[in-house]
Amino acid sequence: MPTRLPEESQWVKPTRPTFELIDYIHRRNDGYISIGRKDEQGKFENVVALPANRLPGLFCDELQELVDKDGYFTVNGMYHYPSLKNKYGLCDEQGELLTLPARRGAQHLRSLTSCFVDMDCYQRRLSVGQCIGCFIDAQDEKLVPPASVLCRSGRGVWALWLLVDEEGGVQRGYPEQERAWAKIQGEICKRLYKLGADEASRDCSRFTRIAGSLNRKANTRVDYWFQATSEGKIPTYTLSELSRYFGMPAISKRDVAKVTTTFERTRGKKGQQQRWYLDYRAFWELIERRDNIPIGMRHNALIVLGVILGRLYRDPCVLEEMIVHDATRVFQKMEQGRGDNITIRDVIKTLSKLAKAKSTTKIIRHDSIAAYLRITPEESQILPTLLGRKTSWPCAREFVNFDVAIPCKGRAQEQQERRALIVGLVGNGTQVPTLRKIQEYLDSMGLSASLRTIGNDLREFGFTTGRERSKSDEQQPELPLEE
Repeated sequence: MPTRLPEESQWVKPTRPTFELIDYIHRRNDGYISIGRKDEQGKFENVVALPANRLPGLFCDELQELVDKDGYFTVNGMYHYPSLKNKYGLCDEQGELLTLPARRGAQHLRSLTSCFVDMDCYQRRLSVGQCIGCFIDAQDEKLVPPASVLCRSGRGVWALWLLVDEEGGVQRGYPEQERAWAKIQGEICKRLYKLGADEASRDCSRFTRIAGSLNRKANTRVDYWFQATSEGKIPTYTLSELSRYFGMPAISKRDVAKVTTTFERTRGKKGQQQRWYLDYRAFWELIERRDNIPIGMRHNALIVLGVILGRLYRDPCVLEEMIVHDATRVFQKMEQGRGDNITIRDVIKTLSKLAKAKSTTKIIRHDSIAAYLRITPEESQILPTLLGRKTSWPCAREFVNFDVAIPCKGRAQEQQERRALIVGLVGNGTQVPTLRKIQEYLDSMGLSASLRTIGNDLREFGFTTGRERSKSDEQQPELPLEE
């Protein structure tokens, strides 16, 4: 990932469209860069979607000629339409036609590469030089943090602050991060309003001009300047750092893990909410590892995702937003068959019906998810490592070796074993562990049960649940992990 300047910091003035600035902004992430252009009449058209991790080899001479005048690219990483090919015959290294970018919008966002501001200084009767000088003064006065890159787009100036996540990698464009990013964008525009900051630059799918392309109106080519630190590196920021700089509430890991701020997370609901959040992450980790959803499993994937979304998001507005967002992601991964007429609209309609159905008020078991998605033993073993959790989805029964005798337990037998363990754990003691402690103990013994089921088992034998003593768990003795 390029993060160091190739030479002494100075204005770079390319004489033709170049990929260097695009590469520094996107830093080989796994999203797509939407490339577009304007014709002589000023009409905009999408040209191609370039995978950011293969950018240098795909920025060919043919593409440079197409975007030589009024060429544009998306600042953030986006998705693409795998079924739609470009009309200019642009191919990858294997000779396959490259695809077109997805429509603009937050639902097509893949990764957040930077915060930015478009300063139309000519509207404030400022020259480009005056605008740059005023912007440097704004940095010195701590009005805004030092920008990573400055671009002269013709009649205006762009400033970009490159983003990284907390680990220094690609910042994902999940709804929580996108909303925080939009607030930061609004604050930047507000502070630089006197320099002609364009308030519409809050759009996460915003295009900016390609460095080296000709701005027909100004009759100048776009150039740029990296603002190097004293160590010769391009400054980068996390969303949390920018939030603190602008006096906004810091984004903690707890905030990122929150699915929606409108859901009242009591102690009883928190466990279920976390379960569906982890299942949501597991679903997308599995799909990303598989690279596509084959024919015959597409509807099964929508069933699983629909149930998860329906249980995870209770706010109708947030649910509607996530349905559109995830339906687009699923459509990108769906394998298309010969004569297949499935569209994004069909996927959104189906997923919406599944997520809003009454069945989503019920719990889908992990073994049912494994059957729907045909999870292999290898996938079942690697998912806990990727997610950092103790338990994960089991493998589908079709992959189990039935040559080896495997006892198949029914619900009655599971109930009998579970109650025997609970009675052995509680015994005749006066201090009954909390439901959550009992649940952890059952998990360690290979049995899973909901808190409600455990409570019913305790009441069956006349024990109190211990929930009223849940605040003093640390005072209770540790439970044995084996008999």
